[in-house]
Amino acid sequence: WKKRSSDDPKSRYLFFAVAFSIFAIAFGMGQNLYLQWIFWKFIPMFDRFRAPNRMIWFAWFFGSIYSAIGLDLLLKNRDAAKKYSRFLLWSCAVFVGINLIAITGLFDLAFPPHEIRAELWKLILPSFSLAICVTIFFLLLRRGILSARSAWIFAAALIVFDLFYFDFTWHRN
Repeated sequence: WKKRSSDDPKSRYLFFAVAFSIFAIAFGMGQNLYLQWIFWKFIPMFDRFRAPNRMIWFAWFFGSIYSAIGLDLLLKNRDAAKKYSRFLLWSCAVFVGINLIAITGLFDLAFPPHEIRAELWKLILPSFSLAICVTIFFLLLRRGILSARSAWIFAAALIVFDLFYFDFTWHRN
C-alpha cells in the first residue's frame, strides 16, 4: 500500500474509507461505547437520531467495495496471494480471533449488563466457521493448490454461503 500513488483508484479513497468506517462503527455503538459523550457534545442534533446503528451500514458498504477490489486483485494476479500473504493471514487471524472471543462471551461481559446471552454461540458460529473457511481459502491460494478456476468457484461458494445460508439472522426477507 505504501508503494501506491494517490492516483491509483484502488488506494485513492482508502484513508477516507478506513477513517469513516471507524467513525461509523463508533457512532453506531450508541450507548455501548464509553466515548459516547463526544458525539453528544460535538455532533449537532445527535440526540435526534432514532437509530445511530444504521451508520454501520456505511462501514459494510466500504468493506464490500474493498473486498471486491481485493478479490479481483487476488484472482487476476496469481502472485498477489504470495505477495500479500502476510497481510491476508494476519487479517484472517484477527477475524478468527475476534469471532473466538465473541463466542466465549467476553464482549458481553465487557458491556452492561455484563451477562453472557443464552445460546450466544449459535448466533456467532456461522461467522466463526466462515472466518475459518476464508482462512483455509487464502492458505490454499497462497500455496498454489487452487487453480484459477477452482479459486473462482471456492470464492463464489464462500460468498453465496455467507449471503444466503450463514446469514440467517439478518435480512432474511
